Amino acid sequence: MKIYQYGNKKLFYLGFVLLLIVSTNSAFMAYIVGRFIDIATGGTVAQLIQMIVISAVGIILYYIFQMIYIEIKNRLVYSCNVKIKEELFDHILKRPNQFSTKQAISYMTNDMKQLEIKGILNELLILQNGLLFIFALSYGLFLNIETTLFFFFTSLVPIFVNQFFSAKIKTSSTIWSDENSEYVGKLTDSVNGLDTILNYHAQESAKKSLFTNIFAVERALKKMNNLSDFSSQTVVSLAYLLIFCVSFSFGIFRVLQGALTIGGFMAIVQLSNSLVNPLFAIVTARNEQKTTTKLSALLATIPSTKQKTVELVSKEFEELTLKDAGIYFNDRALFEKLNITIKKGDKILILAPSGYGKSTLLRALGGFIPFTTGTYQINQKMVPENSLLSQFAMMKQAPFIFDDTILFNLTMGHEYPNEKIEQAIANSQLSEVIAEKGLNFQVGEKGKYLSGGQLQRIEIARALLADRPVILADEVTSALDPKTSERVTEFLLTGSFTLIEIAHKTSEANKKRYTKIIQLDQI
Repeated sequence: MKIYQYGNKKLFYLGFVLLLIVSTNSAFMAYIVGRFIDIATGGTVAQLIQMIVISAVGIILYYIFQMIYIEIKNRLVYSCNVKIKEELFDHILKRPNQFSTKQAISYMTNDMKQLEIKGILNELLILQNGLLFIFALSYGLFLNIETTLFFFFTSLVPIFVNQFFSAKIKTSSTIWSDENSEYVGKLTDSVNGLDTILNYHAQESAKKSLFTNIFAVERALKKMNNLSDFSSQTVVSLAYLLIFCVSFSFGIFRVLQGALTIGGFMAIVQLSNSLVNPLFAIVTARNEQKTTTKLSALLATIPSTKQKTVELVSKEFEELTLKDAGIYFNDRALFEKLNITIKKGDKILILAPSGYGKSTLLRALGGFIPFTTGTYQINQKMVPENSLLSQFAMMKQAPFIFDDTILFNLTMGHEYPNEKIEQAIANSQLSEVIAEKGLNFQVGEKGKYLSGGQLQRIEIARALLADRPVILADEVTSALDPKTSERVTEFLLTGSFTLIEIAHKTSEANKKRYTKIIQLDQI
């Protein structure tokens, strides 16, 4: 059960005890109904008063326990949701190449909400109705074994009928999840590209494209809901047919035989709702749980305990070696049979026309994507991709800026000494921006309150502050003015770190300052 696996264990056990108590409510109500009818047909006023007191006290106590259970249940669901989202996001962070943006967003939003409503809450519903059924059946057997069993077995028939719909519901759930991912991706593109859409008067085509996805996801949702609802309604109708035409007839026959009192029969009738309805609820809940198949399958692959990120045996960088390395996309080689060795302190310049995979090579070196072929070693050892990330700092041409302060975008939430932050700011030529706006300046969504050059300098400062042994620089001065660009380039070429850089606009004088130039299109 996910509610047990991810939820607070103390809350789960406390909730289970409370659930045991409140689940006896149906048996208690059946007892009240039976006793009142028996008193009405042959009891005394004293017995009536006694039953009124018992009923009032019992109902009030059940109300109190129910209110406590509701509070505990909601706290338990809260703890479960938080834990699942934490582990799911952690899983996405550790495997960035496994998920597209639209898949990650869909998992964390729509699929997660579907799991909460149709999965987690239904686990509690199944548990509650299972206990309700057990207590109701036990009291019914105490009243009259034959009549209760007759009600019970007729209520089982619809359960088997439900299996007819199960496979179709699972399939429709997977289709809906896939369509929803496509819709989220298209919507994200449309919102992010709003300026371009307006600039080129592409509103109609954008709406047409998005609405294609809307119709597809809504059709898939309608089909999934129809199958689930049709299944539930079929089971309910069949059950009522059996109860009223078969079970009731048998119960009345037992009363006519004198084997059962009218009060006992009415108590069993009262209990029959707690025999049949819980089974209906369980069937419905199980059908709805099948609509969470995709995310549930993903969660099953996530280790229950957090694994520490694998680190290099030595954090000291001495050399990097690629042997016959290549990267393929859609069976097309961006580059192949690449053999290079980069030593500590080297300054490497990578050149090639557009489309030869320069930026892709940097991402592979940094561990963001794997090489398709060949071997990649650090300090003459094969290294896991997640360990590579701690050795490199990537300066992107188009930096991603978080909707937060300048300070957060520099430190990424880590603690650094003030003097180290100030040094990174100075070396990235960001001092004037900080003097004007301050470290706590809110940059806005995607850094919309800063210029392109200012955002580029934040990216440079962020990489320098991380103090990694190797810097991967992808056109990092392209958005800077000539004077600032010259100062940043000077720092990068004279720093003690290893530099692997892509740059289109490099003077012949600066080219001579690099340890090695790799002409990627000539390999």
